[in-house]
Amino acid sequence: MTGGSILERHAALIEHFHTFTDSWPAAHMLVTEDGEIVAANIAAQKLSGREATCVGKKLADFVNDRPDDLLQYLHVCARNKRPMPGAISWRQSGNGPHDYRCQGFVIEPHSSDSLALVIIHCETKDEAGNKFIALNRKMEELQAAYHKLASHAEALKSEIAKRTRMEKEQRALEKQMHHVQKLESLGIMAGGIAHDFNNMLMAVLGNADLALADLEPWSPVRPFIEEIEKVSRRAADLCRQMLAYSGRGKFVVKTVNLSDLLLDMVGMLEISVSKKAVLKFNCPENLPPIDSDPSQLRQIIMNLVINASEAIGDRSGVITVSTGAVECDRAYLSATFLDENLAEGLYTYLEVADTGHGMDEETKAKLFDPFFTTKFTGRGLGMSAVLGIVRGHKGGIKVYSEPGRGTTIKLLFPSVPDALSEDMHAGPASDGKWQGKGTVLLVDDDETVRAVGRQMLERLGFNVLMANDGSQGVAAYREHTAEIDLVLLDLTMPHMDGEETFREMRRISSEVRVVLSSGYNEQDVTQRFAGKGLAGFIQKPYTLEPLRDAIQKAFEKTSRPED
Repeated sequence: MTGGSILERHAALIEHFHTFTDSWPAAHMLVTEDGEIVAANIAAQKLSGREATCVGKKLADFVNDRPDDLLQYLHVCARNKRPMPGAISWRQSGNGPHDYRCQGFVIEPHSSDSLALVIIHCETKDEAGNKFIALNRKMEELQAAYHKLASHAEALKSEIAKRTRMEKEQRALEKQMHHVQKLESLGIMAGGIAHDFNNMLMAVLGNADLALADLEPWSPVRPFIEEIEKVSRRAADLCRQMLAYSGRGKFVVKTVNLSDLLLDMVGMLEISVSKKAVLKFNCPENLPPIDSDPSQLRQIIMNLVINASEAIGDRSGVITVSTGAVECDRAYLSATFLDENLAEGLYTYLEVADTGHGMDEETKAKLFDPFFTTKFTGRGLGMSAVLGIVRGHKGGIKVYSEPGRGTTIKLLFPSVPDALSEDMHAGPASDGKWQGKGTVLLVDDDETVRAVGRQMLERLGFNVLMANDGSQGVAAYREHTAEIDLVLLDLTMPHMDGEETFREMRRISSEVRVVLSSGYNEQDVTQRFAGKGLAGFIQKPYTLEPLRDAIQKAFEKTSRPED
């Protein structure tokens, strides 16, 4: 640590040191354990024999003692709680003697990021005894004052950090609100223009259609009327984009499964991307549905995939399109682009990731501006229309991108909690009347499985606790052992897999009731757990009825798992 940073760090302590010691006739110095003088009272400055300050210099520059012996003495002082006696021989001592008795008193102990600080009190041999007794009392007073000061400093430091963080969040919120207001104003304008323009187009298209109906097929003016009709329909498409941007363009709202809709588009998407781009799809089954306009969703997907393809350009690259579900809290939603007080809860997401050139911060800031493009020529409203559609669906957008590291755009749509897919209710066995009660701990590293699993378990009547991996699952079970009635545990997880997690839970309570879930078949898995007290098994992907059966059988066992 440099002298400057030491002085800055201990400014308050140095001030207290001078307040206590400047009026004392004996020399006192505040020294680091490596011998650097941090502060010296008036008597010590005189004793050094120099007009210039000795602060920031080494104590070894002023004494005749061997440097190694001096450092050894300082180290001993720094590591003892009681005052340590010693001796110092000054090279220049003004008009006084050269040899002094001294006493070292640690005021701040050694730490990982700071050297210890030691106060050195110097007295002539004749006066040393009584003065050192008085010194010890004064040093105790100084140490108590310092610790009180340090406590206030830590509280002040915490308060400053808190206020700095709040001011930063406030500035970000103000910036976001300014952007929201700008886009809201543009949206209102776009919606109004689209509405009026649509009325005009209705007159153009209607009259063109009537004219075509009255014209003979061989009429020389027919091609001109047909061109008017074609261009008018293109203008109508632009109106729809403007309505989408304004957030008012949800025309035909249906309950839609995003995975099914995406898989229906695979063929069209594959012929729309560059030949150098590889398309990958990750679409889990039993995805919570959303209320949306399917045609607008198709427009979004096509827009994002084509953008991803153009970002890859002439290089080889990968575009990954994924769907899933995630439980979103306020902290997660507040980090979305233009968070507009979105409701917490279950969201179904669409994610498009590419390995293209990525975006810098300036480009990301303009990404959703109307007609903004990184291409030579614009292609309409682009990402601003995507933003409008998502806003119209009460959803959110998250953008992850860095230059040279590709881009990931994640769209969040609120799930429909009371309209889980029909196949989620399909399944054999069970009369469908059994309902559970109590608490289930769901442990799975896949956020979609956690989100959908929670919906299923709550539908079955359970309170649900969730953990992202095995170690979190063990911690949650340890904390809530008494209230957890069953654990639904994934087998394959990073860090701590299901087998190790099960073993740790058994150490906490031998009566833990665990239903294991895995993509492997039951025979392969249960052989590994034979005789270990496993309460049940369910194979992924599962639907509501098989889950009901597995949990019901686990509860109906005549006894808890044995040791």
